Amino acid sequence: MDKLNIKLNKLPRARMGFGKRTKLKFSLYVLIWQKKSRLFLLGLKNLKHVPAALLVLLSLVFSIPAYAYNSPRVTEGHILYPVKKVIEEVEIKTASTEIEIAQKYEKFSERRLDEAKVISENIDSDEDRENLSKTIEAAVELQAKAEVTTKYVPGKALGLEKNMQREKLNSIAEAVGIEEKEELIEDIAEAMDQIDLKEKQTKFFQERLRNASTTINTKENERKEQKKENFDDLDYSQKAEELKESINSLKTEFTSEDFEEKDLETLFERLDRRVEKVDESIGEKDSKNINGLINSTKAITNNAEHFIKKKGKGNSGNSSQGRGKSGK
Repeated sequence: MDKLNIKLNKLPRARMGFGKRTKLKFSLYVLIWQKKSRLFLLGLKNLKHVPAALLVLLSLVFSIPAYAYNSPRVTEGHILYPVKKVIEEVEIKTASTEIEIAQKYEKFSERRLDEAKVISENIDSDEDRENLSKTIEAAVELQAKAEVTTKYVPGKALGLEKNMQREKLNSIAEAVGIEEKEELIEDIAEAMDQIDLKEKQTKFFQERLRNASTTINTKENERKEQKKENFDDLDYSQKAEELKESINSLKTEFTSEDFEEKDLETLFERLDRRVEKVDESIGEKDSKNINGLINSTKAITNNAEHFIKKKGKGNSGNSSQGRGKSGK
């Protein structure tokens, strides 16, 4: 304890408040626990006269942080999730190079997708849906941070496993299914598109990272800019027509011979209803919502095959299908 305080006292204090100092101290203790717990537990085997209850208690104290950090079942909403996030923050802060930081971001992005898969297999409430959306959003943002960080290091590049990430998102979409709430399907589909469109994703998050400390002001400025923009009927109408063509192409390509008929009906009912909303927004010159509606509908169209069941193959691991969710 004294040694740790001595080391902390040597750190710069100008920008470190009491809260940050306490958090850093706790984080360092967690890392110390994690590093020494294995040797400690091995040493316990030689203590024959220590009460069993005390051994169990001590084992828990030293193993809980390690479990929280390593288990994909410790997800958003879990009591140990804050412990996992604190350890990750310490890893980022103690990384010594830009490449190492980027690799940490990529590692944590993969971890968020593993957590999202766990959540997607057992959706029982709106809280589960919200946690799944937040976890997927975090995965995409962390991956973008990895790519942005790497861009500042000349001659360096990460071995980004885009295919692996896409496969995990496909698996999540299959577990969720087309009958899930539309907002959740939209979030997953947009994440899939962002993973595919690397350059667009990176530019978006570069801007987001620059304005991370002024999020509220940024959103307010965006709203003001939207009011200044002239509504371009031709541009939106063209996008709407392209969207309709994509949906009609799906209706030709996806048949009841290959996919479950009920899922096809649900998919096309939702897409048709979204197209109607697009047309209504164009008629009302509602530029505030139309771009988001077009982009999200396009994302669902691009990734539709992963949300619907193929004939003879149920959505494996999907325990939330068929519970009559009010997503329509």
